[in-house]
Amino acid sequence: MSARKYRIEGLVTLRPAETGVFTDKASYKKGETVAISFVNASDRDIRPSGVVPFRIETQDGKVVYSPVQILILPAPIAPGQESKWEWKQTDNDGKQVPTGAYKVILTTMDPPAEYTASFQIA
Repeated sequence: MSARKYRIEGLVTLRPAETGVFTDKASYKKGETVAISFVNASDRDIRPSGVVPFRIETQDGKVVYSPVQILILPAPIAPGQESKWEWKQTDNDGKQVPTGAYKVILTTMDPPAEYTASFQIA
């Protein structure tokens, strides 16, 4: 992943150079909160597919978590902006998922797209 440097009040932060979904780490301990972010590095607004527009799958494609969607039109994510969510490593029944390889898949409706990031629970 390439990155751009941004200077904010004397601090240097790194932002992804491409639009996409990211986790804050590649590997998590069992029970640790997974921080998920979507960065819009494009030059246009991007509208997520829902208020919580992601699902969690095993690497072989089994959906383990898909949040209940509220039927409201989500606000667009403006160019240069970032939206954040958390996942508590629970399945749709509220139970801890087993250790293993997972991916977060975030969908957008405008433009229609899917973004994926992989991570481990050890």
